[in-house]
Amino acid sequence: MSDQQTISKILYIDDETINLSNFKQAFSGQYAIFTAASADEALKVLEKEGEMALVITDQRMPGTTGIELLAKVAAAWPDTVRIILTAYTDAKEIIDAINRGQVFRYIVKPWDEQELGLSIKNAIEIYGLTKQNIQLMRELEEKNASLARINAELEERVASRTRELHEANLRLKYNNDQLTIAHLREQEMSEELVRLNQNLTKRLKELDHALRSIRDLQRLLPICSYCKKIRDDKDYWHELESYMQQYSEFSFSHSICPDCYETAMEEEKKKKKEQEMPDKDNSGNEGG
Repeated sequence: MSDQQTISKILYIDDETINLSNFKQAFSGQYAIFTAASADEALKVLEKEGEMALVITDQRMPGTTGIELLAKVAAAWPDTVRIILTAYTDAKEIIDAINRGQVFRYIVKPWDEQELGLSIKNAIEIYGLTKQNIQLMRELEEKNASLARINAELEERVASRTRELHEANLRLKYNNDQLTIAHLREQEMSEELVRLNQNLTKRLKELDHALRSIRDLQRLLPICSYCKKIRDDKDYWHELESYMQQYSEFSFSHSICPDCYETAMEEEKKKKKEQEMPDKDNSGNEGG
C-alpha cells in the first residue's frame, strides 16, 4: 500500500450498526476509518476530524438523507470524494445523487467487499490526484506570481535603463551640439584672427611707410638761401654751426676748400696790389 492510502481518512455513514462494523473490519487495516450512524453524527465527526479523503453514506436514513448530507459535504469540503449506498435503484435518487451530492460512484446494497474496495481505491487515487493538482496549481500560481514579479522588476529595470540611456543620449547630443558650436566659434575666431593678422600686417606696412616718410621729412632742414641760417621746429633761425652743435653730435674744425682758397687768395692778391699802387704813385712823383 502507498503512503497516501495508509494515511487516507474515510468516513462511513449507515444507520445499521452491523454495516458500520463490517465496513470497519474490512478496511480499517488500509485506511483511517471513521463511522457515524446518522447525518448529524457524521457532520460532528467532520467538524472534529476535518476533511476526509472519502465519504461513503447510506441514502435512506432517519432525518437527513445521504444525498442531502453529501450536498453539505460538497459545499464544505469540495475535494472530498463522495460515494452513496442504497438498496433501491430509483432513477430520481440516482439523478439527485449526481446533481446535488456530486457523487463519484452509486453503489447498490448489499455491497461486495471486493467491488467496494476497488471503488474506494479509485476514489482515494482521485482524491490524491486532486490534492496534487491543487498543490501543483498553487505552486504554479506562486511561480506565476513570482515570474510576474520578476517580469515587473525586469520591465522596471529595462524602463529605468531605457530612461538612463535616453537621458545619456540627450546629454551626448547636447554635448555634441555644444562641441559643434564651439568648433564653429573656434573656426570663426580663427578666420577673424587671420583677418586681424592681415589687417595688422597691412597696418604695420602702412606704419612703416609713414615712419619712413616721417624720417624723410625729418631729414629736410629749412635753410635760408641767402644767409644759410637753419630754422628749427620752434621756428627759430640758427647759424649753421650753432644748429649742428645743438641738434647733433657733430663738432666743427675750420678749414678751407680749394675753390674758396683760390678765391680767397685772389682777393688777398687784389687787396695787396691795391695797397701797393698808391705807394708807387707817391714814389714816382717824388722822383720827378
